[in-house]
Amino acid sequence: MIPNVNRIQPTLQSKSPSTPLRQLARDIYDGKQVPLETDEYKTILGALQSPATPFELRRNLLIVSLRDRGTNDDLLAYCKDLLNRTSAKPGFSGYEDGANLALQCLLAKSHDKDAWVKRFEKANSAVLRMVVAEHVVGFDKQRGLLMMIETIPLVGTDHSVRDAIDLWLSDEANPKLLAEVDSRLNDLMKKDPKSPLTAAFKHARELIANP
Repeated sequence: MIPNVNRIQPTLQSKSPSTPLRQLARDIYDGKQVPLETDEYKTILGALQSPATPFELRRNLLIVSLRDRGTNDDLLAYCKDLLNRTSAKPGFSGYEDGANLALQCLLAKSHDKDAWVKRFEKANSAVLRMVVAEHVVGFDKQRGLLMMIETIPLVGTDHSVRDAIDLWLSDEANPKLLAEVDSRLNDLMKKDPKSPLTAAFKHARELIANP
């Protein structure tokens, strides 16, 4: 049990839940309290559902839930609802209300991981595509890395995603990946040499050939 968990509850009724709940998040984030117990999940879910919970705290609580060793049906239901609500909005980036972390939770803990991969592997959000690609790398490295390259045209000004892709490609460069990228690039050069996707594969090739 997390020490003094009862003192967390009153903060959920306040307009600005702060110190006790943040400490709960920090304790579990640091690995001091795992796995979560039922009342601790209830505390986290209450905060996630509260409009008064600031974004930074919401993000930390989702990280806490992601790092926990167990699963919780109510938390997964919250993550599904969050993604359904936010991903349908115009201009959705993938960060809204911690949607990227919600997707990570579903890919890590839900029983229908393949369905979530299929739903978001071609999303308009570079952030969510990257979450899916990093998940896929865990069981199919080549496919996951190619998905990252295909994400590059959507990145825009989000340097964190672009930098992460560059690091993955440099760190995981291998002859098989280079051959696949060359094959894709040859096809793209024939079909649309000036497309953003062609530029993405050119960029990726440089990283993989010169890690």
